[in-house]
Amino acid sequence: MKRKILALAVALLMLLSLAACGASGRTPATSPDNSAGSTAGNSGETPDTPTEKEHFTLRMVRVGNIQDPTKDRILLELQERLNFTLEIISIPWEQFPSQMQMMVATGDPIDLLMCSPDTTFYEWADEGMLYSYEELLQMGDYPLCESVVNADICKELANPSDGLHYGKAMATPTNAWGPVIRTDWLEKLNLEMPETIDDFYNVVRAFAEADLDGTDAGGIDMRIGGAQNDGSALGIFGYIQRAFNLNPGDFNFIENDDGTLSLWNTSEGAKAAAEFIRKLLAEGLLNYDFATMPQESDQGRYADDFAAGRLGIGWTSNPGLFMEKLKAANPDATMAYLPPVTANGSVPKNSGGGVGYWYVHAIPKTCENPARVMEVLEYGLTNEGRELTLFGIEGVHWTDRVINEDGSRVYTINTEECAKDWDISANGLRYPM
Repeated sequence: MKRKILALAVALLMLLSLAACGASGRTPATSPDNSAGSTAGNSGETPDTPTEKEHFTLRMVRVGNIQDPTKDRILLELQERLNFTLEIISIPWEQFPSQMQMMVATGDPIDLLMCSPDTTFYEWADEGMLYSYEELLQMGDYPLCESVVNADICKELANPSDGLHYGKAMATPTNAWGPVIRTDWLEKLNLEMPETIDDFYNVVRAFAEADLDGTDAGGIDMRIGGAQNDGSALGIFGYIQRAFNLNPGDFNFIENDDGTLSLWNTSEGAKAAAEFIRKLLAEGLLNYDFATMPQESDQGRYADDFAAGRLGIGWTSNPGLFMEKLKAANPDATMAYLPPVTANGSVPKNSGGGVGYWYVHAIPKTCENPARVMEVLEYGLTNEGRELTLFGIEGVHWTDRVINEDGSRVYTINTEECAKDWDISANGLRYPM
């Protein structure tokens, strides 16, 4: 079966904006569709192609990987194109911070690290355990990586002690987390989309009390979303906290009425948000066992719960999967993202990850061939590299591509071939790497 899907290419557009606002001295070439090209000074061809160079092994540490680089055809294609062997050390989401930090601290040989730019990260930089990108960019011609590192929105990633960049921002993925709501349930109960925190409470309570889809539904499911980088913004909790004009996170300060600064979690807003969450728990509107439930990166089981009507509000990074399962169970069902709500009439804070990136790519000093790793990162930012890692191999996973005037793309997807390389029932038609 072949399906046409519209790819808005959020990640590609983000990279374009990074290149536009952050290039310093060199401008990445553009392809005919006006997006970032492979490298500067050519028409999509990559000079000094990595496949002409000696084979090397890239040992990468990342969180929640479910693809096998020895069997997955997309990863095999990537390795063949760039003449390297990819080894992925995958750490479960709930164990990622501690295990990753232990590997770095003990000098485990790592070539590429996916991590959060937190306090420990900058301590590694100060201790000389990471390459700075200022040094890495001198090892070859990497215009796309350079444009990301020097982008205006990435200035805050500079190490406070020396002003250097030890992480390259990873584009906010097209599967950013957010709350989704059963809009057909709103219609059945004659309710409007919530705008305030009180509206939100009334909707959650109505969902929990009503017999919708013939099930005893809960208002909100806390199992999806899991702990974010520092564990302080737990899925829907962060959504609620932002309603109280908070931006959850260890390093987020707020300004008090007297002009002084306080950590967000000691503020009056934080206390009010905690009391609201306590109220939801006390009234049985949240499942009590959320804290002991592991985060599942594929979200298939939670999409099944949403489709079966066991909850009216979910937390997901894969709305397409939720919609597909929902429509299969109930063709008349509808859903939408839940917009921000406010508790005091002010504009709600955006999420801590709403700045255009989430994790960073860092190259530890244990890396044996940093220049070649940079070539892989550079290729990953090209049209060709992004297309491969988002939609798969042309002629296999997709067979046709139409680029519209607004830059969006329509791909004809071969679902049978996609299903051979990843679980499309759990992850949808977008490659889950």
